[in-house]
Amino acid sequence: MSRLDEDLTERFASAERHLPVDPQLFAGLLKKRVRREQMKRASTVGLVLAIGLAGTTAYVLGARSPTVQPASTATISLAVPSQATVGATIPGVPFPACHATSVTYYSERSQYGSIYLFARGSAGAACPELDSRNAYLGLNVGNLGPGPEPQIFGPIDCFKGCRIFGAPNIEGYGHVALAIVVTEGTGADAIELYRIQPAADPPFTQMTTVIRGRRTPLYFDWGTTPNYRAGANCVTARKQISGLQHELDIWYAHLRGGSWHLVERFMAIDGDHVYLDHIARSTVGADGLPHGGGTDFCGALVAP
Repeated sequence: MSRLDEDLTERFASAERHLPVDPQLFAGLLKKRVRREQMKRASTVGLVLAIGLAGTTAYVLGARSPTVQPASTATISLAVPSQATVGATIPGVPFPACHATSVTYYSERSQYGSIYLFARGSAGAACPELDSRNAYLGLNVGNLGPGPEPQIFGPIDCFKGCRIFGAPNIEGYGHVALAIVVTEGTGADAIELYRIQPAADPPFTQMTTVIRGRRTPLYFDWGTTPNYRAGANCVTARKQISGLQHELDIWYAHLRGGSWHLVERFMAIDGDHVYLDHIARSTVGADGLPHGGGTDFCGALVAP
């Protein structure tokens, strides 16, 4: 290192301030860059996906059913963002909650398994847009009786149209993950996952993978257009050394020449971290596509 480099390094170090920022900030920035690159590639085949912050994405904010039943043990409540609404009062949330969506994951008592996603509003003011500046998760909030202490987590990495997607059991142990739509697009949405650990502090951990040697949030597309389909499914692989291994089959397919050209990435799950096990490519008919991409995610009904 030259003397000039050393001098600049010392100056930057002396000017450094510790700010209370999200520890996933760098990963989020890296992910946004990856999404922009994917959008550029997708445009070459005529596919418009909401996988970044680009303003050219056409967002679907059409009418949705107010309540969806994903399973006998869970419910999802949806809310469509609106600048005209005023934040609601949710027990355990110390500020007005805007554009709230919720899920009750598996629990003998619903108040022990309630999760909300909402924007932070201001008293008496119109709701702000829900994005990475003010998107929060709440665990065990909304309780009117005795129960675990509410916990607020965030702000989280979430963009326009973000909402709770569902609570799939991706590991097969009865411990579900929280799936979130982080960007809502035309035909296909971008999904991210959080591991839920109610007794931990914090109770949510964003699931990550490694891209070019750096850990970055795991995300994948979910949905259908005339020439594109994408989703994820849970599979179990048998390994010679480790035995049974739970994996996510994250896939997408393009329709060309009457056939679907399918790419599957099998991601091994290790707590809040997933890593690539292998990639499979094939050409199939519509009935040969993997599960996922519709209303079912690893056995749980979700809200595309």
